[in-house]
Amino acid sequence: MIEEPQNQSQSPKSPQDELDELLRQSRATRPMSGIKLPDNKPTGDRNWLGVGIVGLAVILVAGTGYLLLSGIKFGTGEVILGLNQSPVALSIDDKSYGQVSNGDMIRLKVGQHTLVLTREGFLNLTEMVEVSRSQQLAINLELLPIPEIQTVIDHPVSFVRLNQDGSEMAYLDSQDKSFKTIKLDDSSIANLFKGSFSGVTDVMWSRVGQSALVKITGRPTLSNMLDNRAVQGRYIPLGTPGGRPDQAPAKSNGVSTWLFDDDRKPASGWQPILLSDSVREAVFSADGSSIIYIYETADGEYSLVRAWPDGLEWERLIVEMPRLETPQFTWGPDDRYVLVQTAGKLMLLDLIAKTLSEPFPDYAAGSQFAFSTDGTRVAYLAKSEDGTIRLKTYDFLSGVAVVVEGLAVNGETSMVWTTGNSLMVATGGQSFELVNVERGTRMTIPLAGNTTSSQIERMEYSKTAKVLMLVTDAGVSMMKV
Repeated sequence: MIEEPQNQSQSPKSPQDELDELLRQSRATRPMSGIKLPDNKPTGDRNWLGVGIVGLAVILVAGTGYLLLSGIKFGTGEVILGLNQSPVALSIDDKSYGQVSNGDMIRLKVGQHTLVLTREGFLNLTEMVEVSRSQQLAINLELLPIPEIQTVIDHPVSFVRLNQDGSEMAYLDSQDKSFKTIKLDDSSIANLFKGSFSGVTDVMWSRVGQSALVKITGRPTLSNMLDNRAVQGRYIPLGTPGGRPDQAPAKSNGVSTWLFDDDRKPASGWQPILLSDSVREAVFSADGSSIIYIYETADGEYSLVRAWPDGLEWERLIVEMPRLETPQFTWGPDDRYVLVQTAGKLMLLDLIAKTLSEPFPDYAAGSQFAFSTDGTRVAYLAKSEDGTIRLKTYDFLSGVAVVVEGLAVNGETSMVWTTGNSLMVATGGQSFELVNVERGTRMTIPLAGNTTSSQIERMEYSKTAKVLMLVTDAGVSMMKV
């Protein structure tokens, strides 16, 4: 057997050569060697990593923006303006916001802000607002026209009263010594309490109806009068606890007290009623339903009595009343508090607790004071140790007196409340300050029309009609506020 001979011209291949050849055959586009080159084509895992990095960056940017925007939003609140006049110029914290209208919304930073609204022909209005985070605060703002003063009575008169509904004024005419009333809608004048009365020393009006407690020097004889002095029990408390079973001897001090009531007209006509000689200071309640008075008899009794105006029903409120020097009573709007001026002091009479106290030790003697319309506060002029006069308000519930800052006042300053919180102060210079003592805001009220240069002696206000009465030594004026 013959074997096939082998080709002696081919040289044997090494293992490395064979490996290289196999690699060239499988990847002809890139020469391969024993060293692996890096691959520039991204793998699937690397694609997702890139997407994740980009997404995270987007989330961070968006989140930062959201937090910034949220910080702006959550650090502010919305104020919605309710206006009775439109448009008005608005400034907030001394920054102008231009013209705004009813229903407009303003976004403000959290905290307290001062809004000032102005419109030609109207009083500038300043309002403080407290903005809370993310709050929507609706405020109603009423701009008032600049008030005009109208002369009602152009000569001096005494004991003027503005009735509760603001429709008329009653007064004692100093020229003919007669009582009169003037209607404010048509200026018509009518006589009250038929006759002329000399020697009138004081008049305490009822705020409702046409009635008054009138003090007259001596004991004049008036036409058709009802002499009540000898009527047992009328205006004279008998048989009450701590009182007497019999009528005590009367004590006259030279001044007689009368009840004048234009509605008390029996068949014989209008009838003035002479009260007991023992009746001293007397005053009507705010609604005119009752009176209080000091009852001083010849045998030493000195008590405080409350009665119906006709004297048929009565009650001793304080049996042993501290003796007062020429007291003057002012009964507040409620049924509880009475202010008493006596010997340069201002005292507080509590008809419920039946106590007399002195919570105003710094009261400027002889100066004016005023009850708030709800009867919870009194405004008065206080004198400090260095002689400075300041305006204060005293809260009956808390017993705290607070200074009304920033007002130039003196011992002749007049004031009157227009609401339970707002106080009108005559500052002179033909202007007033309307102060909200609750919010601490203030509005200057310039005057127009028949302005007066006379010192304002007294003011009264009708909340119902929004009428302010100004009494001066030259006459009486009024203005709508």
